[in-house]
Amino acid sequence: MPRDGRTRLCWLLCAAMIGLATSAGAQEDCANGIDDDGMNGADCADPVCAGDPFCDPCTIDYTFDTGGGGWNWDTSVWSYQSVEGRWEAAGYSSGDDQGRLSRSVAVPSVSQGGPRPELEVIYSLNGNPHPWFDVFGVCIDDPTCGGGDPDLAYETGYNSAPPSRPTDIASDHDYSDGTNDHVFVDLSTYVGQVITLGILFDEITDLGSFSGLAVDRVRIASDVDRDGVYEGTDPSCDQCWDGDGDGYFHSDSPGLPLFTCSPTAPDCDDADPSTNPGAAENCAVPGDEDCDGLADLEDPDCSPPAAVPSVNGMGAAILAVALALTGSVRMR
Repeated sequence: MPRDGRTRLCWLLCAAMIGLATSAGAQEDCANGIDDDGMNGADCADPVCAGDPFCDPCTIDYTFDTGGGGWNWDTSVWSYQSVEGRWEAAGYSSGDDQGRLSRSVAVPSVSQGGPRPELEVIYSLNGNPHPWFDVFGVCIDDPTCGGGDPDLAYETGYNSAPPSRPTDIASDHDYSDGTNDHVFVDLSTYVGQVITLGILFDEITDLGSFSGLAVDRVRIASDVDRDGVYEGTDPSCDQCWDGDGDGYFHSDSPGLPLFTCSPTAPDCDDADPSTNPGAAENCAVPGDEDCDGLADLEDPDCSPPAAVPSVNGMGAAILAVALALTGSVRMR
């Protein structure tokens, strides 16, 4: 091989070795869909991600501990802080700055992930104390959402004030853990769909000495029966879902065909505790309260009793004549 060819080959091999070394020395981001360290595959396929919450089969969980999680930002308002393991947003000028942190997410179907998925955002807002000035919001399928938009799934301009729960609540179980606020946005209408989640920071005035918004975690999970175990098909998840607390389980519960739920008869309306296989059919109210597939007068439980002949008035007179004639015939 000519000298020039050997030199070129050497450079190519050296570049490849440097690339491998760089890749092997990188930290695997367990939620970005990329094989960052060049070993064993991307994300949960890599053994180093075995304990990362993103690899939990019961949730979609971005903790940002190992990287930005594949989230995108549209302005320099947002930056990933590797030491803290979180995303932060702060204004970069004295005017109105806004930016969105976004990612496409596939919300599981009911049969795969439970009937009531929620988006949980764990955050801390430290902006201008005036509630109109520095706003944190959640938007869905809206790449240009801003503060005050009527379609925001959640919005607040009130700073975090632990241990008090958020001033603006998204659900009845929003809370503060003493450091961060937790808000829960209902995603039930998006089951089985791919959506674009957006985390908004809209700064109306210069932050000055205020730090802005920090997002520590974003999680999608369903816990319809509030038993503290997230729902899913994996054996480690809650496989028996009782949303109305009547002791009978949602018809899509994975544990029903496995006979791990008891009773095994499915609840035909897991949002109504008065409707289940153990209930009595209410013939005066529309619906199938006993879950036998028959509603109201279609249900034998609501059939009218067999008619009993009554003897009164003219019928009684006819009966008396018939009896008299019968008696006179017998006397002969």
